[in-house]
Amino acid sequence: MAKYKNFLLTLIFLLFLGIQDAILGQIIFHPADSFFFFLISVLGLLLSGTFLFLPRFLYIIILISQSVLFGIVFIWHKYFKDAMPFEMLWQRFSAGIDFAQKSTETFTDPRLWIILALGILNTLIYILIYKYIRKKYAVIFALPLSIFYYFLFNISDILRPITFDENACKYFGYKTCWLHEVSGKIKYEQKTEEIIEGLNKLPNVLPPAPTDTRHIYIVQVETLIYDIINKKLNNGREITPFLNKLAQNGQFYHIKNFKHTASANTDFAINLGMQIPESFLNYNAFSVFYEQLAPEDIYPHVRTLAQKAKEKGFYTSFFHNYMGTFFNRKPHIIAQGYDRVIFSEDMENNGYKEEIWGYSDKDLMDFILKTQQKEPHKAEFSYIITVSSHADFILLHNSDPLLSAPQTPTENYYNAINFVDKALKHLIEKSPEDSLFFIFGDHDSEQISSHSVPFIIYSKQINLSPAESQEISSDHMAALIHAQIEAAQLK
Repeated sequence: MAKYKNFLLTLIFLLFLGIQDAILGQIIFHPADSFFFFLISVLGLLLSGTFLFLPRFLYIIILISQSVLFGIVFIWHKYFKDAMPFEMLWQRFSAGIDFAQKSTETFTDPRLWIILALGILNTLIYILIYKYIRKKYAVIFALPLSIFYYFLFNISDILRPITFDENACKYFGYKTCWLHEVSGKIKYEQKTEEIIEGLNKLPNVLPPAPTDTRHIYIVQVETLIYDIINKKLNNGREITPFLNKLAQNGQFYHIKNFKHTASANTDFAINLGMQIPESFLNYNAFSVFYEQLAPEDIYPHVRTLAQKAKEKGFYTSFFHNYMGTFFNRKPHIIAQGYDRVIFSEDMENNGYKEEIWGYSDKDLMDFILKTQQKEPHKAEFSYIITVSSHADFILLHNSDPLLSAPQTPTENYYNAINFVDKALKHLIEKSPEDSLFFIFGDHDSEQISSHSVPFIIYSKQINLSPAESQEISSDHMAALIHAQIEAAQLK
């Protein structure tokens, strides 16, 4: 009879752990179906039971580590709604610390402390009942868990076998989706081959502007959506007055079905001259090329945008006002062949104030202008990535907001994108008179949403305005940029 009591006590302890997994999922993802709350609890129970064979000190470390890890996950979800692959957590840990330090709300949310307190409670309960637990119990839980995972990962195709899937976290819990992530990992060589096969297949287009232009700026704007162009507030005030002017006096395009994905995938595709392969993306989460590909495996086989520009006689620069470690961008940008590579860590000691996301776009444009004035070149090609309009669209240092008391994420977005509009005006008005600008959004917004982005080509030399806005694809956009560089004829 004692052994049944021991097993029952063990089962109750494990069920307690499983329910905690489900509660975490409920807090973060709010699954509507109670069935999945039950399923996550059972999976958490089985997984925790499978590790009962471990020595006591290792099991205690697992319990404590799990609590800390779930605390980190909770902090992540204060900034993002997307599920976090374990690989992303590992690679972007420094970014997470950066977020936590800058936000005044990170450590004041009682739910975070409940998660951490439950970890301590789990450990204490385990220490108290350890003498009643038998290591052989692990087999009882490992067998059904193994059968279920085999069915889930290999037979049913409920979860995608190639990319990390947010639904795996939402409906099966973080532990299961992380195991799914490992089970479906694609080898770097397979991805590299697919990317190389997709190169040099852009549409044939003519360069959109004079080919003797000596100053070319590619500006990838964070969360610039198509619907914001020419949009007005109820009082008639324009949200992006300067971009509206550029759209009227330049070529204005509508890129449809440009759904939310990692911004880094956009600059990867533009720099390499390729269309983002559908098989690489799950629009519910992030599958980032820079984080999955080794620079030495891809760039020896590619003529990047920077390399093409250098061959034509341009001095090439890359500017981004956030950390080079985020998305693992920096080693890739360097390998792409840019002469000058600037991230937020390279903008320090210039009197700029830090935002939640690096430095502001206003500071970025100021830094670019000062840098190029200090070190002028006869022909310059610059790739710029902005960040001030990143979700949740909060700016710490916006002295002239469009709306003085924003109440919704949409109103915060209006303020942020209006701030970016002013920053772009500063850059373009102060740039050389022979400058040409390619301006586009990196993706749409899950919070604002339009599933499309604008693409504006503006020349300070000549009016490029077409009759009306045109719809083109994202690979057509990349083709127009590459065509301009490839056709450059500098005197």
